Amino acid sequence: MCAGSHLANRELYVAFSRLILAFEIRAGTEFDQRCTHPVEYNECQTALVAESRNFPVKLRVREGMNGFLEELCTENIEYK
Repeated sequence: MCAGSHLANRELYVAFSRLILAFEIRAGTEFDQRCTHPVEYNECQTALVAESRNFPVKLRVREGMNGFLEELCTENIEYK
């Protein structure tokens, strides 16, 4: 197992938490019910592994989160 996998899991948790906190996530205009079906979501039925269909989403900034997003976008990050 990769030594950095725990760090990667925590980074993904932070990234997804910020997305959920800052945006309302809704189905896009071209939403296909097969995207959420437990069997038919697979784009290629004969593939060895599941290949999910495109899942169009619409992101809307949550009320009061504009300042939070501006702070994230303008934050100076220095790598040493």
